[in-house]
Order: sequence, then C-alpha cells, then structure tokens
Amino acid sequence: MSDSASLGDWIRRRRKALDLTREALAQQIGCAVVTIRKIETDERRPSREMAVRLAGCLAIPDDECAAFLKAARAELAVDQLPMPSGSAAKITNLPIPLSSFVGRQYETAHLKSLLGQTRLLTLAGVGGSGKTRLAIQVATNLIDTFKDGVWWIELAGLADESLVPNTIAKVLGIQERPGESMSQTLISVLRNKQLLFVIDNCEHLVGVCAQLADTLVSHCPQVKILATSRESLNITGERVYLVSTLAVPALQDTSPWNTWPEYEGVKLFIERANAVDSSFTLTKENAPSVLRICQQLDGMPLALELAAARVRVLSVHEIATRLDDRFSLLTLGSRTAPPRQQTLRATIDWSYDLLTEAERVLLRRLAIFAGRFTFEAAERVCAPIQAPMSDLLSHLVDKSLVLVERDVDNTQYRLLETIRQYAHEKLLASGEENYLRAAHLDFFTNLVGSAESQVVYTRHVGWMSRLESAHDNVRAALRWALEQGHSVAALRLSGGMGEFWDVRGYWSEGRQWLEQALALSREVCASTNASSAVRGWCAQALSRAGSLARQQCDFASARTLLEQSHNLYRELDRRNGLTYVLGNLAAVAFEQGEYATTQAHYKECLELARGLRNTQWISASLFGLGLVAYHQGEYAAAQTLLEECLKLCREAEHTFDIPYPLNALGNLANLQGNYTAARIFYEECLALRRELGYKRGVAATLNDMANVRAKQGDYASARTLYEESLTLYRELGNKRGMASVLSGLACLAQAQGQLLTAAHLLSAVETLLAQIHARLDEPQLSDKQRTIATLRTQLDALQFDAAWEQGSRLTLEEMIALAYEIP
Repeated sequence: MSDSASLGDWIRRRRKALDLTREALAQQIGCAVVTIRKIETDERRPSREMAVRLAGCLAIPDDECAAFLKAARAELAVDQLPMPSGSAAKITNLPIPLSSFVGRQYETAHLKSLLGQTRLLTLAGVGGSGKTRLAIQVATNLIDTFKDGVWWIELAGLADESLVPNTIAKVLGIQERPGESMSQTLISVLRNKQLLFVIDNCEHLVGVCAQLADTLVSHCPQVKILATSRESLNITGERVYLVSTLAVPALQDTSPWNTWPEYEGVKLFIERANAVDSSFTLTKENAPSVLRICQQLDGMPLALELAAARVRVLSVHEIATRLDDRFSLLTLGSRTAPPRQQTLRATIDWSYDLLTEAERVLLRRLAIFAGRFTFEAAERVCAPIQAPMSDLLSHLVDKSLVLVERDVDNTQYRLLETIRQYAHEKLLASGEENYLRAAHLDFFTNLVGSAESQVVYTRHVGWMSRLESAHDNVRAALRWALEQGHSVAALRLSGGMGEFWDVRGYWSEGRQWLEQALALSREVCASTNASSAVRGWCAQALSRAGSLARQQCDFASARTLLEQSHNLYRELDRRNGLTYVLGNLAAVAFEQGEYATTQAHYKECLELARGLRNTQWISASLFGLGLVAYHQGEYAAAQTLLEECLKLCREAEHTFDIPYPLNALGNLANLQGNYTAARIFYEECLALRRELGYKRGVAATLNDMANVRAKQGDYASARTLYEESLTLYRELGNKRGMASVLSGLACLAQAQGQLLTAAHLLSAVETLLAQIHARLDEPQLSDKQRTIATLRTQLDALQFDAAWEQGSRLTLEEMIALAYEIP
C-alpha cells in the first residue's frame, strides 16, 4: 500500500485480507485501546504503543510494517477508535494473536471446566506444542468471568528469579511499599481481587514460580493461575494438563486424501501455507507430501508453522524431502516472535539448556532408540550414568522431553521425532554413538532370542505384541549390524524375527532382511570351520527365508532355501530345526499339488516330532496329513486326523495353532454340504485369529465364511466378508489369497446372473494362479470348477470363449475393480 494511505484504508484492507467482520475487528481494536489505557501512565501520548498494538490486531506483514506504523502514528487518536462492548471491555492485557486458532475445541472447553474446579492449572508440554497459544485462547474465553481482569505474565525473557513478583506487580501497576517484600505487597493488594493470571514460560524459573503460585492461591481466595511450563510446578493443589501435539493421520492411514484436513495438524499446515501463498490448497497431487510433513513433524504446531512458511520458496514435496535436516530448514519464523520461537532448534535449545548434565547425557543416549522403548531397555542400553535411571527418566518425562505410553501390561516411552533428531545430533557430537549402537544391538538380539521359543512353539500373544512394539528398534539394530558388517549378529537377529514376520504378515520386509543377512554371511555359513552355533543360525535364517518365500507363492525360491536349510540341519543333527523345515517343504509340495511328496515330508516330520515330544510339530503334521486326505476325497480319514490335531492343540494350549484344524474342519463340513457345522467351526476360528492379530489367518477364514454364506443365498453378507478378506490380502500382498477371494466373488456374480463378469473373473483368476504357480484349496476349487461348467451351459460357446479370452488379459487391479462392481 502507498505511503499516502490513511489509517482507515489500512484497516479496511486488512479486515478484508483477514476475512473478519466489521464487528469482530472493532472488538479486537477496542481491546487494544482498553489495554493501553489501563497500563500506560500517560494517556496523552499512546500513539506509538497503540500503533504497534494495531499492527498486531491487523496482522500487518513484516515488509509493510514500517509504512503502516508511519501512517498510524501520524493520525492516531485513541478516543476516536471503536470501543468494545460486553465481555471484551473487561480488563486484560492478553496478547492478540496474529493468526487463527486451529482445532483444540475439546481441550479449550475441558480446560475452561478445569479452571472452574481448581485454582492452579498448569499446561505442560514439549516446546513448540502450542501451550502458549492454547492458554491465550482459554483465557480469552474467560475474560468476563473475572471482574478484576485476566492478566498475561510473560517470563520468557526474565533471567533473575527474584524479579518474578516484581514482573507481576509491574503488569498490574502495583508500586513497592516500604518495609514489605513484593510478594507481601501482592498478597495485600490481591487478597480481595477476582482475577486470573496467565503465567507463560515458567520452566526456567520453576522454583520461584511454584513458591509464588502457592503463596497467591493460599492467601488470595479469588485469584486463579493458568501457567504454561515444560514441567509441572509440583505443588499441592496443582492440576497438570499435558498439551499434546496436534493430531495427524497415522502412518498406516488409508482414508481418502481429501479427509485429511479433518486432522488438526494437517489443517494448521494448510492454513499457514495459504497465509504465505494464497494459491496454496491441498490437492490429490500434493497431499502425500503434506501428510509426510505433518507425520514427520509429529503434529508439532511450531514445526508445522515453520515448515508452512517455506511454501513461499519451496514446494511441499521439496520441504518433505528435506526434513531429515529439519533444523536447518525450519528457520526464519515471525520476526515478532521471541527468538526461541523463530527456529525449531532454538525452541529445543531452550529446554536442553535447562537440564542437568546427567539429564543431558540420558536424553542424547535415548536418541539411539527408534520408536518406543521400555525402562529395561533404557537401563540396559544407556547406562552407566551418575544418577539412578528411574530418577533421570522421570525428570525427562516431567520436562516433556520424553513421552509415556501405558497399556494394561506395560509402560513404554518415546521421543517425538524432532526431539530424537536433536538429541541424536548431541549424541554424534559426544562420540558415544558406536558404543551405544553395539549395546542397542546386543539388547534387542537377546530380547528376540528370549522371545523366539515362545513365538515359534507357543505363538504366545504377549511375546508377539512385545516384538511388535520392539519392531522399529529391531529394524534399526539390523540396519546398523548390516552396515558395520556384523554378519553373525545380523543372522541371529533376522533369523529370530522370522517367525514373527511370518505370523504378522511382514513377508516382503522379512525376506529382504534375511536375504541381506544371508548374503553378508555367505562365507561364514559355507565355512566348515565355523562353529556349530553359527552354522545353526545360518540354517535358521535359511528356513525362515524359505517360509516367507512360500507365503508369497515364490515356491521355487522357497524350495531352494528350505533344502539348503535341511542339509545344514541334518549335518548338525538339529532335529527341532529339521521338523520346521520338513513341515515347510511339505507345505510347498501341497501348494503345488504334489500330494505324495507332501505326505512323505509330513510323515518324516511326524516321526521326528514324536521322538522329540514336540507337540507343536506333531499337531502340525497331523493337520497337514488331514489336508492331503480331504483333498484326495478321503473324508473319513481327514476327519479323524483333523480331530486328533484339534484335541492335541487344545490339550497343549497351543492357542495360535487351534484355528488351523478348526478352519480345516469347517472346510470339510463345507465340502460335505453341512453348512451349519461349517459356520460354527469358522466362527470360533475367526474369533481366535482376530484375538491373535493373525492377518493372513483372518483373511483366509473370512473368505471361507463368505463361501458358505454365498451357498446359503446370503449374498449381502457374503460380499461384506469377501471385501474384508480382500482388503487384508491386499495389505499383505498375498496374490494367492486375492485370487481365492476373487474366485469366490466370481461365483457370487454367477449366482446373481452376472454371467460375463463371472467368466471374466474366473479366467483372470486362472491366469493369475498359473503365473504364481499356485492352486486353490478345496472346497473353493470345486466351487470354481462347478461354476465354470454352469457358465458354459448359460452362455453360448462364442460368448463364453470371448469372455474367457478377455478375462485372461486383465491385470490384478483391473480384476479387483471389476469385482467391486458386483452387487
């Protein structure tokens, strides 16, 4: 705007830019007038202070501020400015925010309620989490509740703790009294006052703030205090509210991109980005980068605002790819903000500088963890420190630098990623990283070793959950072991995780880790001079890699890996290992329809398992032999074998294994047309598999249940079950499972008269199964063949052949899209 623009021109232009009503802007300006009149001793010369205050009200851009101040001071007349009405006329010096308040509706209402129940409320949280902005919003909403005012006390720039009472007195215009301390004077003046103090940034003066707050609430019954601090004041009567960062979609979120602005963190980023670039909006193309920014910054408001400011010069994709160096990128915040809020590094420096030396040592060492960690892990990996770990960790929690997450069974801790990266910089500078990496690798290798027998032999749910929680740390430990060439450690850790990756569906990832570990260890595994322990770990890694390859229908690789493992285990006479390999070799043969080979492997496995009294592999062998029997039409033999398997699993309390014979017995009942019995078996099986978190098993049982519902004519329920099964198989990348579900949906289409769709899908399924060298299980194989035969009678030969040829050319995604069109 030109230098000749009047104050009215500025106000009209900024009201439009800020999208404020005339009344709303008048209220803001009026609050500024009231504040200046109350706190200035000379009301005849308020123009300089008022111009600055108006610049804040109008959110004048930095590059226009000088011109505005010149215009405003030249013509400013306080008495002519609009006065507020109602609650806004109350006495306050609360800052007027320059930007909108995003989200936190629940927190705002809850905090107002809490202040109605307590005299001292502290908003605690990590630097940059938005404590100050939330406090301003809550206090603003309470202005007409306190007849003597709502007063803002800013302590960030105060270094001398003895001046805290004087700072409060200055804000209220209270003069010193001879013979009294300032605290005594405050008590005398405030004893009958009804007001709210909002004391911002108490953390560096927490001791004196706690003492003064205790004094005021004890002697002044109508005074309330809302404090912000990175740690609580820790006095009697204090209520502490932990201010979390803003919500962002989870890493595994699958909701549509246009729903992401419903999350407060995403909404904040979009609003702030639009403020610096009015053309910015969330689109299908930039949404993934916006999501990545919000997730990597943990929804931290300050970090999001600093990132959004970069939209002026960088695309969101460029910002997202540079966040590994976030402390260099996220600088140059608002010039009017305190220095510690102008860069991300400065705000964390502020917290770090307030720590004791022992607390700094622990914080930087905790950066070695990826994701969550337990107290035991911190104690084992980060020691020694010259102070009790429990005390130090509690202090870091109190100071909002470490977050606590509790569930029914245990307590875990984590650092926000921004804090972890900052602490990691300190760790690198300390020269301790390699020592801590080795300790970290050793701890998680031992943890996985302890879990392995529980996971392999009993599928213990608690241990499965524990490994899930430790997964990010296991990944970090594996990555470091591979980078440093620690081949044996990589073998032990990846081999020990193999069964977990199998059960929880991390097939591609698990294979990648195992293949890297085996490649690094090739010479060690081939050496006859290697110890039996090392060769045993090689055999284990080979068998786990083979098992995962089998799950992905890569049967050629699976067979090769399993046979290599089989040879090593035979040389070492490791019979438990042999049973595992034989069971998997049998499963590979079964998937390829080689029933004689399947029976031979399972019979050898059964003999070994009985000699070892290994109930898990005894039951697994009985189960496998039962499957072969019913695929060969020997239903009575199959029933006997599967019931024996189920009985043994129940007696041995093998919770994870019980669903296998249940599902197979359901399939057997399905084959024989006993749909009521089939549903009973499937429902018990599904409940157990959901409880265990076994995705592949859940998907398989849902598919089988859908087949029965379809045969009973309950098409709507069948479709719902098929879709849930298909979603899980897609998440797992299991093509054989997807083919199985699509075959069921094709049969459903035929039953509802969609003959061409059914033919297209069944042809596509056959093509897919041929590509991955897999086949369907009974009874679905019978259902597919029967449906094809029916279609040949319902369509003339030319129609059928044309549909079949068209279906054979469909891609997997085209098959899925076609299936979703079935009503």
